[in-house]
Amino acid sequence: MKKKVFTALVLAVIFTRGIFAQQLERLTYEELKTDGTIGRTVTVEAYFLAWQQHEIFMEGNFLVTYSYMRLYNGDWGDRHFAQREPAMVPTLREQYTTLQQVYNLHPKMGMKLYLDNGLEVIRMLAIPTGHSSPFWWAETGRSFFTFFKLYAIKL
Repeated sequence: MKKKVFTALVLAVIFTRGIFAQQLERLTYEELKTDGTIGRTVTVEAYFLAWQQHEIFMEGNFLVTYSYMRLYNGDWGDRHFAQREPAMVPTLREQYTTLQQVYNLHPKMGMKLYLDNGLEVIRMLAIPTGHSSPFWWAETGRSFFTFFKLYAIKL
């Protein structure tokens, strides 16, 4: 379901917003593998696609993630469930600290996503305007947010 919603959003961007009228960027990132390790450094040509924000909180011994997306020249979309997975650490504070430490070591970390329509997308952590980190706590202190930029790789 998550993949279909994301694919639909990407297709909407491509066909209704004229994404490829944007400037092509040379993007260098450290490849984050699916097993959580950092691979090689990769340079690609890509178009900025969208902003993505994840809200992460603990539910028992599980980390729950909700996602929001904003097309490059649009409004933020609705919040939707992204994933629920066993927590690797016992507290949300430790999860936040671990992510912050990994980002400090690998600030250009990115993950390549392959969509059903053949589009390849790079998701990279990004620092939003007015913040000093791609991670920040919710006002309630019961969740934190991560902020990403999504890029469509030039085919």
